[in-house]
Amino acid sequence: MAAIVFWGLATAGLFLWNHFGGRYYIGIRFTDPPVNGAWLAAALTLYCSLRYAIRKMRASRRGAGEGPADREHPRE
Repeated sequence: MAAIVFWGLATAGLFLWNHFGGRYYIGIRFTDPPVNGAWLAAALTLYCSLRYAIRKMRASRRGAGEGPADREHPRE
């Protein structure tokens, strides 16, 4: 959850910095023209959000009795 907050704030900050900033532009250098670096931070925010949601969903399934421990023959 902390990673979602961190990358979300980084995304907002980078978009604002690149829009209102003066001399310095934070971007991805190997692209021509440079891509706003906030898009990379946005992708990381999305990744962390999906990862959190999937882990939470799996944990709730385990709590409902649908996990591997409740199978007749658990894998060893």
